[in-house]
Amino acid sequence: MNRYQDTMTQNNKRKLQELFHALCNEHRAMTVAVVDQEGAPWSAPVYYLYQDQCFYFFSSPKSRHVELLQLEASMKASVSIYNEPEAYEAIRGLQMSGSVEEVKAFHKRSALLLAFGRRFSFFEKFLQQPSLLQEVEKNKVYKFRPDVIYIVHNEEKFGKRILYKPL
Repeated sequence: MNRYQDTMTQNNKRKLQELFHALCNEHRAMTVAVVDQEGAPWSAPVYYLYQDQCFYFFSSPKSRHVELLQLEASMKASVSIYNEPEAYEAIRGLQMSGSVEEVKAFHKRSALLLAFGRRFSFFEKFLQQPSLLQEVEKNKVYKFRPDVIYIVHNEEKFGKRILYKPL
């Protein structure tokens, strides 16, 4: 491989990284999908925060998607993040599979609460109203760590998916 090809590969990797981060930052909700013990699928939309190559979200431990995750030792899930354009050519998003775990460290949970407050204007209301704060406190923070990431980019070609590996 010549030097020009190496540069192109690095440029492509940087462009993919920029696209990945743009998709993470321009969207606020993702769909978490799990499968129960009989193989029946279930999905739930959640607000997320992307940090440290992981996606963080709040959910009730009694919600169906979290209960199903806890049945499995591996806590495997798939996640989708995407826009909703009128034209199919404009579809862009992420398709991922990976694992979910509860964030138990108090300092990390606290830092994430503050970060959620900065990212989502409505979240501040939850922290200021006692009744809403009680509801937030019933929830736990979970971390989705993707093992496989595909970037969907129909602008290039219908059904175009690109395997993305973070740099």
